[in-house]
Amino acid sequence: MARLQLINFIIVPALVLISINIADSQLRGHADEIYTIKEKQALKQFREAVRESLYLDYQKYDSYLINWLRIGKNLDVDRAKEALLSSLKYRKDKNINNVVDEEVMLNFHKSYPATFGQAIDKIGDPAYQVTFHTWDIRKVMIAGKREILNRYNFFIFESITNVMRARNASHWIFLTDMSNYNLQKHACLACLPYYIDVVTTYERHYPNSAKYIIAINTPRLFEAASNLMIPLMSAETQKVYKIFGLDKEQWSKFLLELFDKNQLTKQYGGTKSLKL
Repeated sequence: MARLQLINFIIVPALVLISINIADSQLRGHADEIYTIKEKQALKQFREAVRESLYLDYQKYDSYLINWLRIGKNLDVDRAKEALLSSLKYRKDKNINNVVDEEVMLNFHKSYPATFGQAIDKIGDPAYQVTFHTWDIRKVMIAGKREILNRYNFFIFESITNVMRARNASHWIFLTDMSNYNLQKHACLACLPYYIDVVTTYERHYPNSAKYIIAINTPRLFEAASNLMIPLMSAETQKVYKIFGLDKEQWSKFLLELFDKNQLTKQYGGTKSLKL
């Protein structure tokens, strides 16, 4: 009883008018994310509306459902339900839940290697430091492998989202170095559908999951692809989409506000050694 009184003494003044109801909030996330009264009410309605369609444990958590409700930031339960059910159907039809273990994806990863480094930001949200090496998007697209390449988008999103789910978090950070960006291999006309697929895959299946999407060392020629993607992004995604050029001082300052140095590899201005 004394312990409960102490908790109430600490929490209640800070929350003022927010009512804490643990029964309504099955899982609020690693940082004990607090929802507004309207969000909690919407979450309760939303969960009831989609309960029978949720077939994996993580799908029943507040930290998962809240991102669908925040589409458009208006807590529209009907809109969130339509978007979620469409995604769940696609996931089942395309077996997205098992994409990270597929031999086809693992072989694709070997042919088009990328380095994945995990990190945790200063408040505990997970991040992926992704560097694409000898990627030739033009070659893949001309070979008619757009579907496989888009499936690899799911491979990447699922990989980082699985880390997020394991930490009971609602958001992740995606960080990539664009030093290898090439006009012929990455910015050609045949490459453009790839960038469209990246954005639509995220918006339709991982809405509001990103705390930040950060690209560093971006050359000016990347502007064409970026300008194509931005109109496809929701207003929420546009706010977290951060593009930095070759000025290391500028992007490293931003990154070190988010991360401790020991969480970032040297490539991203940190001190962490990357285990291959």
